[in-house]
Amino acid sequence: CYYGIYINGSNVMIDNSNIINNQIGIQAESDFNITIHSSTLQSNNYYGIAFSGNNGSYLVDNCTFLDNNGNGIDSNSCGSNGQKEIRNSVFMNQSQYAIQSGCSIEGSYDVYNCRISNNQYGIYNGSRVFNSIINN
Repeated sequence: CYYGIYINGSNVMIDNSNIINNQIGIQAESDFNITIHSSTLQSNNYYGIAFSGNNGSYLVDNCTFLDNNGNGIDSNSCGSNGQKEIRNSVFMNQSQYAIQSGCSIEGSYDVYNCRISNNQYGIYNGSRVFNSIINN
């Protein structure tokens, strides 16, 4: 599969799911409101999750990102509206960034209580990082 899950302009909850061996695990575009909870994104060829579009809002909570051949999360949802948070998650063995944003700091994301280790790089362009362990 190219996308494990493709989202375009929806309110979506993904819970307790394994999204494995896709090109991109989850692709979210346009005006979205997404919660991803207690899920594993593993061995995807490009990204675990890719967010794009100007008015997206997301919460990634209690997720595990393992062995993705690119970024764990690639966040290019650059509008300053809406929540963009990553909480209580583990990022290990990404071949590029654990979490990356192509946005300015104003449109970027916050990271809380995450463990980020053994990735090529840790966090790029995050707004705020709280109580996290980063060891790459």
